[in-house]
Amino acid sequence: MFAAHVGPVARFLLTKYAKQAADASVLGTLLVQHIPLPKDRKKFSRALAAIMSSADHNTAVSDTGASSMRRDPASVPNDDSIEHCSTENVDAAATQLARYVGPVARVIARREAAVAINSTEFHERLAKSIHDEADRADFLRAVTLPQR
Repeated sequence: MFAAHVGPVARFLLTKYAKQAADASVLGTLLVQHIPLPKDRKKFSRALAAIMSSADHNTAVSDTGASSMRRDPASVPNDDSIEHCSTENVDAAATQLARYVGPVARVIARREAAVAINSTEFHERLAKSIHDEADRADFLRAVTLPQR
């Protein structure tokens, strides 16, 4: 999504700003300034906002003011609860996710890995940031297939 607007420099900019940004919203603000056309900046900002609202659905504050409860991954025993958080697994999932949401995938993957209790929940949380149902299903198939 971002690379389509700025070209090959996108990877450099994403790497640079991902280290500085506290969250995906800040990252988007830093990246959008490098998109030359105002209409493309608006398009990128809208797409990022849609991704963020989709990804934040589980952690949003309800109308009553109570935030949704986050589970401590250590509190729920599970065979794959540690493995899904490895840098290798998070990066692999982010690479798959980037095909659908662009470079913000790494930020989303890191955030979701911190709260997911196992790999299944991690992948499902990532899939929520993909709007198209067919793409979401393709993503879930790709990340759950055994690696050879």
